[in-house]
Amino acid sequence: MNRDYRKIYKYCMTSQETNAIKLVNQLMSMKYIPIHGPIHHFIVPAALLVCYTNTLGKDKEYLKASLKDVAKRAKIVPGGNCASCGACGAALGVGQFASVITENNPLSEESWNKVMDITSKCSLEIAKHGGPRCCKRDVYLSILTGAERIKETLGVDIKTHTPVCGYFKRNEQCRKELCLFYPKKKVLPKNKHQLKNV
Repeated sequence: MNRDYRKIYKYCMTSQETNAIKLVNQLMSMKYIPIHGPIHHFIVPAALLVCYTNTLGKDKEYLKASLKDVAKRAKIVPGGNCASCGACGAALGVGQFASVITENNPLSEESWNKVMDITSKCSLEIAKHGGPRCCKRDVYLSILTGAERIKETLGVDIKTHTPVCGYFKRNEQCRKELCLFYPKKKVLPKNKHQLKNV
């Protein structure tokens, strides 16, 4: 596990958070986390694992082993995977989380289908919002969509809320009012991700 992953791992091991959006914001706000980059591919499954573990009251040994597992999986998803392979690492991070908690493997039947469904819904939601890429936006979309599908498909209720972005000033390619999470939007979209509990 590299140094940046270890910092996230250590933070996650001590977190009592149950809201995945709150936790990804805490992680993405760390000084060494860049505005874009493959570190986000680990942030997503790590945050979901913490909230899942805390919500269900699983022990820290489970969390420890699971975080190490998703760290290995996240590391093989390169930066720019969204453009080079057509699959955002944040969406794949939700799939990694779902695979770990269901103990999914290539020979699984029911869980194989469910994990594929969850991951594909995250990718579709990211695609709807257009380019250029924004790792913060795509993390939010993956967490929100993933949590919804995980509840429907696996029966696990992970808390979220739709955030207001605090990172847009650092993103030279920010789409501003075209982004669902831009803080200066005049009219909020009428869809499942309307602001609540911000």
